[in-house]
Amino acid sequence: MWPLKWKIGAALITLVYWCVLAVLAKPAAIGWGLQRAALSLSGTEHAIIETAGGDRISYFEGGEGPTVILVHGLQDHAGGWMQTVGPLMEEHHVLVMDLPAHGESEPSGYKVDPGDPQNFLGRLIKERVPAGEKVTLVGNSLGGFVVVRYALDHPEQVERVVSVNGAGMPYVADRQMFMPSSTGGMRATLRKVMGPDAIMPPDIMLRDFMREGRLRVPRIWDAIEQTPSFRDELSGMQPELEVIWGMDDGLLSPELGREMAALGKGRFHPIENCAHSPQLMCASEFNALLLSLL
Repeated sequence: MWPLKWKIGAALITLVYWCVLAVLAKPAAIGWGLQRAALSLSGTEHAIIETAGGDRISYFEGGEGPTVILVHGLQDHAGGWMQTVGPLMEEHHVLVMDLPAHGESEPSGYKVDPGDPQNFLGRLIKERVPAGEKVTLVGNSLGGFVVVRYALDHPEQVERVVSVNGAGMPYVADRQMFMPSSTGGMRATLRKVMGPDAIMPPDIMLRDFMREGRLRVPRIWDAIEQTPSFRDELSGMQPELEVIWGMDDGLLSPELGREMAALGKGRFHPIENCAHSPQLMCASEFNALLLSLL
């Protein structure tokens, strides 16, 4: 019979062992899990809508007031908005969705069909927004593409669109940029996204990012390429358009944002010394700006 302290010690050693293995095997997943936990700690609740057609739409929800919906970019997930949700929820009803094939959202088939991202957003609005209420849509990167596309197609449902370093003018990124074959290539992609002076993750995380890219990007890229650019439609934009841009973005040029705002009769809001995802990299300045626009 082992003494109690030996049993406790053995249990702790076993726990540490499995935690180390988990971090070594899936370090990126551990980080994303912590981001999603931060959303829950902000006061949101996580739920999944299961459609008759077999789609699973994952989202977080919290707060009361006018509805604001946050949509992330490629290879991100709802947790990317973890620093934005708390300030927004003080005066708004906030919905944070996972795009199909991201987070816990899954389309009915393996590949994402063209229109699926917008359809997931539309179903979320139908299920969680009071009938007749116009919403504010906020999207970063690919999410910016999704929310502008949705607003052009459904202007009666949208009061305002905020595109944050948003794609769609057209989507100009290269598929291989998100599926590099080496850690050096992954590091180069991250520098474009995070800024040239950003501290890079260790190679073990870079390799995990590469694995995730090989799993996720092929599932959604065809749908992205087959969704038409909205550039020629922006002159007819009915909802109010605000364009926020981290000016150190190496993935999407600030000139694309300026052009988007000009064509859509909107306003361009630069954030200096900030890169592709201001909601993560320059959260305080981004949150203050976003709240001032609502």
